[in-house]
Amino acid sequence: MKRHEIETLLHTAVEGYDAERAYQERDAWHSLKFRQVIELAAAGKTADGGRNGHLWTLSRATAVRFTYALEAIRPGLKRAGDFAAMYALVDKVGHVTQGVNTRRRSSVTVYDTAFALAANRGFKPLEVHLHASPGKAAALLGLHPDRGRSTLLHKQLPGALRTWEAWQVEDILCELWRLYKKAHQEATQPTG
Repeated sequence: MKRHEIETLLHTAVEGYDAERAYQERDAWHSLKFRQVIELAAAGKTADGGRNGHLWTLSRATAVRFTYALEAIRPGLKRAGDFAAMYALVDKVGHVTQGVNTRRRSSVTVYDTAFALAANRGFKPLEVHLHASPGKAAALLGLHPDRGRSTLLHKQLPGALRTWEAWQVEDILCELWRLYKKAHQEATQPTG
C-alpha cells in the first residue's frame, strides 16, 4: 500500500474517533470500587460489564487466574503512583499467569487491564503503548520505538496524532490497523 493511501486511512481513523465516547468509557472505571475494576478488567470486560472487544479470546479459566493473581497484589496496585507503575505490576502478574503470557494476547491484556486500574485511580498513560495492532499500525506509519522500548513518546508522533492523548493515540492506531487490514483484504480479493 502506498504512503498516501496509508495517510488517507490514518485521516479516516482520526476523523472516525469518538473522543466523547472514549472519555465516557475511561471515566466509567473511576466510579467503580477497585476490587470491581480488577474483576471486570481481568475478565476482559468493560466498566459496564460488557465484553472488551480487544480481549474476546481470553478464556474464562485464564480470566479467573488473572483476577486471583491481581487480587493477591491489590494493596500494591492501589499504591501505584502512575500508569507506568501500574502497568509494570500488571505486566509482572501477566507473565506468571498461565494463559495471559502468550505472544498474541499478553501485551493487550496487560495494557487494557492496567489502563482500567489506572483510570480508576485517576492516572493515564503518558506514552503510546505499541501492543499488537497499535504496534503494526505505527510501523505502517514508519514509527518505531527507541531500542528496548515498546512505547512511543508524544514527540515521536506525526502531527495528525499529536493533538490526542497517548491512550487515545493507542485507540486510533488500533482503528488504523483495522482499516488497513480491511483495505488490504479488499485489494487482494479476486474479482469476478
